[in-house]
This record gives sequence, C-alpha cells and structure tokens, in this order.
Amino acid sequence: MDPSLAALLPLAGVVLTILAGLLGASIQRRGEMARWLRAERLRAYTDQLLATDRMMGLLIAKAPEDPVDADALEEIRRAVAICQLLGPDKLYEAATRFHDAVYVDGNYRGESRRTSVARIEARRAYIVEARTALGVKLG
Repeated sequence: MDPSLAALLPLAGVVLTILAGLLGASIQRRGEMARWLRAERLRAYTDQLLATDRMMGLLIAKAPEDPVDADALEEIRRAVAICQLLGPDKLYEAATRFHDAVYVDGNYRGESRRTSVARIEARRAYIVEARTALGVKLG
C-alpha cells in the first residue's frame, strides 16, 4: 500500500465518523420536530373542537335577543387562528366552516335553539380532517 494513502485512511475514518454523527443528529432533530408538531396540533385541534362545541351550547341556550358571549367567541377565534398556524390548510378550512356553521348560521339566522344538519356535518368534517392531519386511522 502506498504510504501516503495509508496516512490518509485515519483521516478518512474521522471524516466519515463526523458525517455519520451529523446525519444522525439531523434525523433525530426531524423526529423531535415531528413529535412536537403532532403534540401541538393535537392540543390545538382539541381546543378548537371544545371551544366551538361550547359556543354551540351557548347559542342553543341563549335567547335570540341576548348578546353572544364575547369570551367564548374570542376563544374560538384564537383556537381557529392556532389551527391556521399549525396547519394543514385543509384542517384550517374545516375549522373555519365549523365555526361558521355554529356561530354565523346559529347567531344570525335565528337557528340558535336547534342543532342543524350543517353544524353536525361541519363538526364531522372537522374531526375527519383533524384525524387525517394527526395520522389517526380508526377501524
């Protein structure tokens, strides 16, 4: 073996070790980020579902002339905004349709005393998109 090549072998081993370490760290970071994003999405999607369900209950219980609970409305807006930030876009769109079916339809069309089919369908569509985004497979 050429003496100059023999001198380079330990250096090549060091370089390969460093590259393998960097690759491993990169893979680990991606995995940690994916776990963090999934946990944050789960929390955000659950908060949005609970806030919108709460608003639906408040709208059904209130008299038509009573004002809408501003805190409950702000809670929904915040939850929907977080869904928009965390994505995906299909989930945000489903959250917006669910919000509109509950608040806009229920408050402005005088349907606050009953649960409409549109509300139930919008809720169901939101849950399907949340499960898809979270990678939840049932059945």
